[in-house]
Amino acid sequence: MASGGLSTPRRLYSRSNVCILCNFSFIVTEINENGQKIEKKLFHEKYKLTTERVIAIRKVIPDFKTVDDTNNGVCKKCFRRIEKVNHLREEAKRHEADILKSYSAVQSVSHVSDISNKRLLRSPSTPDPSKKKNKQFPSIELRHLVQIPNLFAHTSTQVHDVRPLYSQPTNLPDMSEATIALPLKIIPTQTSIKIDNAPDFKSAKRSLGFYNQEKENQNSSLKDGTVKVSIYYPSGKKTSVITAEAYKTICRALVRGTDNVNIDRTIVQTLCKSNPMQVVHGTAGLIQEECKIICKRGTQTLFQKKGYDDFFKFNWDHMYNELKMMCPSMLAIISSIVSDIPPSVNTKPFMHIMVTAAIGLHGRSQEMSAIQYMVGFLLTHGGCTQRDIERLAKIGVCVHPQTIHNKLASWQDKLDLEILSIRDSWANGGTTKYQLIGDNWDKNILPSYRTSDQKTLSLHLFNMYAIVDRVPAEKNTSESFLDVSDLDLLTFIPSLTEQKQLMQELTFIFATSVIQNVPQIGRLFKKIYPEHLNHTYSDYAGLKTAQYPLGIYDCNENKTQEVIQLLKELSDKYVPLKDGKIVEPVFFGGDRLTDERIQGAQSAMGNADTAKEKLEGFISKTEDFHRLMNFLEAIHKLTYNSGSGNDPCTAYYYRNLLNMRNVKGKVKNSYRPYKLLYYTILDAVLLLMFFTYFNLADLDSDIPIPENFEDMDKIKQIDWLDTICRNILQQFFFENNEDICHAVREVLSDPEHEVNYWTANLEDGHVKCHFCARTYTYVGSLKSHEMKVHGVQIKKEKKKATVKDQDQLQDYILMLFKLTLLHKNLDTAVDMGDGERCVRSTKYELPIYNKTNKVKYVIASVHLTSLISGVLPGDQSQSLISNRFVNVQGGKNNNIALDEHLEMLNRDSKITCTGHQTKESIIKHSKEYAHLINYIKYFELISGTRKRKGFHHLPSYCEDVRKVAKDLLEHSALKHTINRKLKCKDLKIDRNPFENCVSGLSSMIHRHKPPTPFRRLRDKHI
Repeated sequence: MASGGLSTPRRLYSRSNVCILCNFSFIVTEINENGQKIEKKLFHEKYKLTTERVIAIRKVIPDFKTVDDTNNGVCKKCFRRIEKVNHLREEAKRHEADILKSYSAVQSVSHVSDISNKRLLRSPSTPDPSKKKNKQFPSIELRHLVQIPNLFAHTSTQVHDVRPLYSQPTNLPDMSEATIALPLKIIPTQTSIKIDNAPDFKSAKRSLGFYNQEKENQNSSLKDGTVKVSIYYPSGKKTSVITAEAYKTICRALVRGTDNVNIDRTIVQTLCKSNPMQVVHGTAGLIQEECKIICKRGTQTLFQKKGYDDFFKFNWDHMYNELKMMCPSMLAIISSIVSDIPPSVNTKPFMHIMVTAAIGLHGRSQEMSAIQYMVGFLLTHGGCTQRDIERLAKIGVCVHPQTIHNKLASWQDKLDLEILSIRDSWANGGTTKYQLIGDNWDKNILPSYRTSDQKTLSLHLFNMYAIVDRVPAEKNTSESFLDVSDLDLLTFIPSLTEQKQLMQELTFIFATSVIQNVPQIGRLFKKIYPEHLNHTYSDYAGLKTAQYPLGIYDCNENKTQEVIQLLKELSDKYVPLKDGKIVEPVFFGGDRLTDERIQGAQSAMGNADTAKEKLEGFISKTEDFHRLMNFLEAIHKLTYNSGSGNDPCTAYYYRNLLNMRNVKGKVKNSYRPYKLLYYTILDAVLLLMFFTYFNLADLDSDIPIPENFEDMDKIKQIDWLDTICRNILQQFFFENNEDICHAVREVLSDPEHEVNYWTANLEDGHVKCHFCARTYTYVGSLKSHEMKVHGVQIKKEKKKATVKDQDQLQDYILMLFKLTLLHKNLDTAVDMGDGERCVRSTKYELPIYNKTNKVKYVIASVHLTSLISGVLPGDQSQSLISNRFVNVQGGKNNNIALDEHLEMLNRDSKITCTGHQTKESIIKHSKEYAHLINYIKYFELISGTRKRKGFHHLPSYCEDVRKVAKDLLEHSALKHTINRKLKCKDLKIDRNPFENCVSGLSSMIHRHKPPTPFRRLRDKHI
């Protein structure tokens, strides 16, 4: 079955735009698992090869050459290394020159004495220069002060404003009557006043000769970058000279800056360099205020919401947006710790940021524990011990294990809340229905110290889940059942019409296999050949199903009394009732053992008064995954034997050839490895048949395609391939006959045949004598009567006669091919959600089960065919056919059987219960497992966790198929060779697998035809 799966992510590096020194690619293309291409250009890391850079490189690499017509360059890292090498070389040369110069000077001096004398700069009488006081001007300043009674009375110009060059507060005192030391120039309105640094008056300082020196000192002080700041208060001006470089930078930013953002950034950067701890203390205060607000009780943040719906609606984006809105400072600090660039959602750095914030807030307030609950759920699901969870809770990673269990225990009512709502709607005439699926849950608990009292504890519990029907059934008002005697024996084997449908289904499988394994055909048809074989319920096959785990029950299905108690409890809870009467029975699926135990419990309660007390609220049925497994067991019994290793082209021979060491033991314990082996052989046989059809002896030869193939439309192209596959199947599968089951049909349709002799006169539950009018309840009594009274001799079954000139290898290959193809037909029917094909397949399985003595599944096949052939009303029969699958991920080819999904739940729950080592503990917490499994799936969804790779995507599968096909071709397996024998005598060799399988078949059908959907046990009279 072709299906589009996820591919392995890849990264492509461009070779046309790289670093010439380290081959680093500046253009990287990432292809994700969905095939989407994301191109990243890293040109910020690239330097062009300019002339200066080439010269610098050639100083290190003399034979370096460039090519003009390429886009290559040099990365920053490599060029910095080149510059460093050149710099070190120049520095080394400089040091070498200095040393040589110094050495030359020393060698040029002639020493006449052994002592060298050098005079210091100061004599001992010179005072310490540090004690000198450098004064640029005298300490006493003399000025001529002038009294001006009215400043504006001495000018004829109308003065509106007197402004200095610098900014001045408006609340300065009135200067009209003042004694000033600096002269002011009177200017008209809108004329600014420039105040020079040097005074205009002739002061005593100038007359004393100090003015020029002070002017020079002032000019020199202004030139060295000194900053002077004046602040005007109502009481006067305060001036200060800024000497610290950090403060100078801040003042310059205030004067030069035009943008407040740039000014603030400069101030903060300056403070971070000069006094970083003050910045840290200020930031800490901001974060404290933010955390106080978000941790306040009753704020209803995501960290405080710990309800059932809150956990299953949690989203990392919402958490990030909440932190960004309420704690931007804290989020920025944590983000800078984790990553230099803002990480994208669902990446590992993003998760680190979120969890770090959650742990910090949880340390401030115990109410902020939503993330700690989530971590606790993950640890509990993974089987972490209670003690380890306590240790992690101590450091704030999660909450206490008892807190986790209390939370999960409070959710038990929500486990089946939706199912109970559907039940009530169903009881009131609603169309939405559901089924229950159950299976045994077995586990062995090993003691820490094995003693006579402490042995291995073997638990036998029962796990269940409910699934809502995906396909609505048409309402049927009739409640009458078909009389079982009206079911003919031929109803249980495929009719000619059904075999025509089988031809279409096998043609699809054949064509799909050829497209997958022949590259030439794959290129032509992979994009046009359908991946899904349409059927009645194809529109529903791609819809996701709603399933609800119901937990583990303390019930051993091997004990009828416990099964009865379980069914009573389930009847009260999940069977739709109205006025105490059953509105409609609920299907209860499982394996053949569960089906049999439920029927046994119903039979034990058959004498009760009401239908509810008789446990008729459930109709048991066998699911498809166990059918697939048992059908493969039957094929294995006919075709697989470890003694056939020396026989070429046998299943065990190819097991060794392909080195499939996991194919061992029983099929039920290694179902998927066995299935892979048989599917590999099947595809190889189909491949060889396809090349044989074109008379090609080499598997690498080209298939002859029609000349006008490209001009055909898609329908005609597909029809060309289907016609070839159909012709091959008609030759090898049906052997050019219309009926592959003709041997079984001839026996079952002949009442006089010895197989049907004792059941031919069955009437009203009694068997009639063939020679007189007497009737008997039991077939055994009839046999004794006819043997004693009428002298009837019972013929023993004759051994099968050997066929002259038989080719055992060819017959074996064709038998294996037919059986495996039928198994794959059922397997693909399950994948595609084709319920009609699944129930039709049971008619092909029945003779094979009878041939291999698999009695339980002979009974299951008879029951299933009877239920859909009239024992059930029309709507229930339709529901039984259409609603047989679970679809978790969506997609028309992604369905699985109901019991297979339950096997997956069993596996997950056994992992989850690792922390519980007693039966009481497991049962006590059993309702928690379903919640944990559901939450883990939701957590993987919101966290973008990559799904586990499927089993079907095997990289060597096509190579194995061709390897087997070449081996079959070498041994001419499809060509008839007279008297070719197999050494192993334990293999069944029937060219047609439906031959030699009618012994006792009619008696089994009559014995197990169910009169009602309930209590479908055998008829003891037959």
